[in-house]
Amino acid sequence: MKKWIGSLCLAGMTWMGAYGQESPAPLKTGTANYLTIPADARSAAMGGCGVAMTDGNGAIFHNGAAALQDASSKGGISYTYIPWMRDHSSGFSLHSVGGFYRINRRHAVLLGFRRFGYPSLSGMEEGAADIHPKELAIEAGYAYRIVENLSVSATVKYLYADMGTAGDGNGAGTVAFDVAALYNREFRNLPDAFWSVGLQATHIGPKMKFLTSHESLPTMLKAGGAVSLPFLQIHRFTLTADAVWRLSPSDVQAFGINAGAEYSVASLLMLRGGYHYGDKEKGDNSYATAGAGVKYKGIRLDFAWMFAGRDCLARNTYWLSLGYGF
Repeated sequence: MKKWIGSLCLAGMTWMGAYGQESPAPLKTGTANYLTIPADARSAAMGGCGVAMTDGNGAIFHNGAAALQDASSKGGISYTYIPWMRDHSSGFSLHSVGGFYRINRRHAVLLGFRRFGYPSLSGMEEGAADIHPKELAIEAGYAYRIVENLSVSATVKYLYADMGTAGDGNGAGTVAFDVAALYNREFRNLPDAFWSVGLQATHIGPKMKFLTSHESLPTMLKAGGAVSLPFLQIHRFTLTADAVWRLSPSDVQAFGINAGAEYSVASLLMLRGGYHYGDKEKGDNSYATAGAGVKYKGIRLDFAWMFAGRDCLARNTYWLSLGYGF
């Protein structure tokens, strides 16, 4: 009976792909798929883009090298709340905290934390306690500026899945790594206008060992670019796009595209929109996003909303981020 409970709980963790779809025969998507959810509202509002953007607070989740390219802050921290699949079932949620500190112009450190919670499950045996599944990621990164316009980063993360009293009562854990690079440069003859390109390989690590199976991590390779242009003195327009290759598990190997735009006024008010193209046959629905943000004296509040069809279980999800930079 305990093994059956453990398998049921594990099925809940592996059934949901990045943006799972309803299907009579769900794909085997591995574990820790919460790592594929955009971890902050700015990225989410721009279709999930992030690998070529130079925002430091969420850099550990997208491209750690951005911590050295963020000219607006020496450091910062942000918290994001995401009620995942809220239209489908209550109880799923992702909480994330990300931050960075630039030691000097060549070195920076980054920290991150993610907690994905599942709905409570009633014990299958009489008198058994309820099960409260959750997954955690604790992340630490280091960024280094190789030359003036080129930075690289490496991140190590400890991943843990807790299935409560299911099985033998022990959780499963593993270690994974990210590596990334970001090149950022101003346009010639266009003051304060710049372009950037970024690369990231993420969630590289061994399978996570559960009670009855070994589950792959969502290893991904990303490449992206961004262009940021000022106009009319206090206005700025940014365009960005990422190409994403999901490499594991084999059932869900697929190619996707994220694209987004941001319009800002005096670095105080931001309006954003984006689109994610995914392979529906691999459990990754396409969807549109929109959002807004405000920033005042280092304090920043961002919001994003997902628009998707009824076959996307994550439709109408929102992101709310609160951050501070100094």
